[in-house]
Order: sequence, then structure tokens, then C-alpha cells
Amino acid sequence: MVNETTPIAPRTERELLRATEEREVLEGPWQALVLRPAAIYGPGRGIHASMRVGKYLLMGEGANFVSRIHVDDLARHAEAAMLSELTGAYPVADDAPCTSREIAEYCAHLLNIPLPAAAAPESLGETRRADRRVDGSAIRRLLGLTLQYPTYREGIAACLETEARAFSTS
Repeated sequence: MVNETTPIAPRTERELLRATEEREVLEGPWQALVLRPAAIYGPGRGIHASMRVGKYLLMGEGANFVSRIHVDDLARHAEAAMLSELTGAYPVADDAPCTSREIAEYCAHLLNIPLPAAAAPESLGETRRADRRVDGSAIRRLLGLTLQYPTYREGIAACLETEARAFSTS
């Protein structure tokens, strides 16, 4: 489980650039709090949106774990962080890391579509090949936050409701 005490270990150029930028911010002249969000989803964005248009593929059997955060919950974290005097770097995630297959099955059920096809890991982008569970409870506790969407189940359902309302008014 990745948490605020887990040392960063960049493996790719993208991760190395992110780590360098983060270090520069934290070592800069100002007080800094870095939020490290898990996979961000929301209305029109995330696995449910990709599955709806047939663009989501499971990595192999979908056994890799992924953590997520709803965009509204991330925004609440960012707002609270700007108003706080905390410093350091903290992961931001909901309370339900799950396998890619588990969330794909959930979305397929809600959308009434088939489960996505499997793909070889090397055919997917680097972020899709991740396999990690993230614990974002420390920053929530320090900022005094509770999640509006504590798991992907509440969050994806809310996204679909928002998207349906937007579609019906257009």
C-alpha cells in the first residue's frame, strides 16, 4: 500500500520529471503542500467514459490494482490544502483500491455493455500498466475532510447521473 511515508521511486522519464518538479517545489522558498492524486475520474472522464465509447482495454486479465479519486473530491482537497499550513507530499485517493477488472465489471453492469477485451501490457500507456493501492487517509485526516465519493461505486454512479442530466438538457 502506497501512503505518505512511501519513498518515491521514479521508473520512467515521466515519473522522473514529476519527481524533479515535486522536489523543486518542496525545496523552494515557500511553504508547499504537494498532492499526489491517484487516477482522476469524473463526469465524462475515466473508465466509464472510455468503456462507453469502446476505447478501454483490460491489461491482461485485469488483475492490476488501481486507486482513484473523483475530481470533485480532489478539488475539495486542493481547496483545503491552499487554506492550510501543512507541508510535505501526500497521496490523494478514495477508500477503495480495486482491480481493473472489478471496476470494469461494475461499469459494464451499469452501462449494460460487455466487459472490455484484454490487451498486452506493452500495448497500453504507462499509467495503465500501474499496479498499486494508494492510501489517502492521512491527508484527509490532516485537512479534516471526508470524501463525497468514498469509493468508485458512489463516484461512477454519480458521474452517470450527471452525464444523463447533461444529455437530456442538450
